[in-house]
Amino acid sequence: MNSINKKKAPFYFYLILFFIPILFFVLLEVGLRIFNYGKNLDAFIELSDYNPDLLFINPDIPFRYVSGLYRPPGVNRDAFKKVKSDSTFRVFVMGGSSAAGFPYAYNATFPKYIERKLKLLYPYSNIEMINLGITAHNSYTVADLAEEVAEQKPDLVIIYAGHNEYYGVLGVGSSVKFGNSVAISKMMIELNKIKTYQLLKEFMAWLASFFSYENNRVSIENQTLMSRMIGESKIYYESDLFIKGIDQFRENMDEFLGIMRRNKVDVLFGNLVSNFEQVPFISISSDKQLNADSLFNLAQLKLEEGMYQEAKTNYQLAKDYDALRFRAPEKINEVIEDLCKRFDVELVDIVSNFESVSEHGIIGYNLMVDHLHPNIEGYDLMAESFFEAMEINEYLPNTERLSLDEFTADSLMKANFPYTRIDSIVSAVRLKKLLGSYPFVKKGIANFSYRNYHPQNFIDSLAIAILTKQISWRDAHQEAAEWYYSKGDIDQFIKEMKCITSYLPYAEIPYALATSKLVNAQRYDDALYFLTKLHKLNPNDYTYKWIGSIALQKGKYKKAIANLLKSSELNNKDAQVFYNLSGAYFNDGQIDKAIESIEKCFQLNDNYPRAKQFYEALKQLKSENAVQ
Repeated sequence: MNSINKKKAPFYFYLILFFIPILFFVLLEVGLRIFNYGKNLDAFIELSDYNPDLLFINPDIPFRYVSGLYRPPGVNRDAFKKVKSDSTFRVFVMGGSSAAGFPYAYNATFPKYIERKLKLLYPYSNIEMINLGITAHNSYTVADLAEEVAEQKPDLVIIYAGHNEYYGVLGVGSSVKFGNSVAISKMMIELNKIKTYQLLKEFMAWLASFFSYENNRVSIENQTLMSRMIGESKIYYESDLFIKGIDQFRENMDEFLGIMRRNKVDVLFGNLVSNFEQVPFISISSDKQLNADSLFNLAQLKLEEGMYQEAKTNYQLAKDYDALRFRAPEKINEVIEDLCKRFDVELVDIVSNFESVSEHGIIGYNLMVDHLHPNIEGYDLMAESFFEAMEINEYLPNTERLSLDEFTADSLMKANFPYTRIDSIVSAVRLKKLLGSYPFVKKGIANFSYRNYHPQNFIDSLAIAILTKQISWRDAHQEAAEWYYSKGDIDQFIKEMKCITSYLPYAEIPYALATSKLVNAQRYDDALYFLTKLHKLNPNDYTYKWIGSIALQKGKYKKAIANLLKSSELNNKDAQVFYNLSGAYFNDGQIDKAIESIEKCFQLNDNYPRAKQFYEALKQLKSENAVQ
């Protein structure tokens, strides 16, 4: 009996014991994926059955990096083809809120400016500009997305990042982080992608709900994302935390550029601009810390005395010694310059370009709306800086370029800037909320709420509905367009529809709506603008029909015949197509074919308006020709 009790279990018994929990979690993960539990956190996904050939930026991508933040920042709705064609020029833009274009609407961002200019100058290329800029995100996001971006075979990647290393998601001073270890933060990013881990977090959150009160949601809504992200409100210059922020940026961007180099992807890296006229947020005096307010006041004094270089130097020092680190210190720009040299990447000197058009070379409110975000002129200048670097380095489409000079091209872009009153109001109110919140005002002062804004008219109300998330940006512009149309303001209707189609060039419905409304208003040239783009997306009987019908109205009869015939081949049940085709044949002198087409119209609809009169006239004309 003793010998039996002392007998050891075989080795495979312990092996099975070891693998049982592993197998359990593997099966659990597989099951959760099969039943689509939780969030799919792939970078690029299909969003609609209407566009099965397109990939979009995943709207849930911010949840890779943070899960508990109320209303995490949104992403752009940019899309690109799953299969990249030879004529496609694909660019990814990466960064934070400045890359995303805060506080402006989608069409005012610097990536959209570059996209519009490329489309203007290279009409035979398929231009794909994918903006991965996400508000409050930093180099962790840029590095994490690197492999997935490289897999999409971009022709170019543009980087404008570095302001959010302290208070952005996972930043060293952020309220949303997993400690200050880069390795641990990256491990947590990977865990967030696992369904089992998502289930565990949901379970823990459910348990916690029994022992805690809900946050006041109204209070949270009235705070800006910027104010909610502040964890360490005082970060001394060259302190351990300050240096960790610099090191975090260097390590993440080193990883990103290494991946781009291995995949032979060209990169443009812009240095960072800040508003030197912004009063420091937090000023501290100590043996090792210069007083930011004193430096700022000295800069203003030197400016008044005409000592401009000394003023600029002190403004820069005031920014660097500001203990609330929303503006990137100059050491970040030094890291960017060093990275560009080590990886043989082109540095785009945005700082110098901003200084060149700023009085005394001091960047201020002439180009900025707040502490670090450019105004529209600033974003345009940023775009021009990147575009110039693209030209110098020949990072451009390989198709034929239109022979437009810079002045003409810029004039055309300004004249067709897809930006309306809705966007202006959204931007102004969004900025007002930011500047009326901490740290621009003291804590405890009532924050500006979107609900406190009183709309003056229907367009104002749509803008506020966007900000309060009662309506999407697209739907607001579409409602505005239809409102203008109902009032007979066709020009403003066109502007609103161009806003939508500029941002969502792959969406067919806005093109079709604009075409239909403009044809009814007999604005055929304007209708053709939208119709041509719709036809390029999806040539079908509808697009052939209206291209042919508009050609008929413009006296281009052979073009009309060709397109109307194609429409009739795709759909032989449309009486209007045969009626218009009859008219095109008549005007082209083909009377027999005109009669044949009008008879087909009758077969489909024997009461088609004016068809009988036209038919009788055609028969009479044929008889007269026969007598002659």
